[in-house]
Amino acid sequence: MDFITQLPLSNSFDSILVIVDRFSKMAVFILTMSSITSLDLAHLFIKNIYSKH
Repeated sequence: MDFITQLPLSNSFDSILVIVDRFSKMAVFILTMSSITSLDLAHLFIKNIYSKH
């Protein structure tokens, strides 16, 4: 899990959360804001990764 930050603003997003799913062997790219909190990060993870398995 890593963040790509300091990107130009696009549709109110300025960062990308990168998660490598070891189960499916794929990378998942999730648009987000650089001001994301740990609670918001947990919600993104559950919505985009955990719910798929």
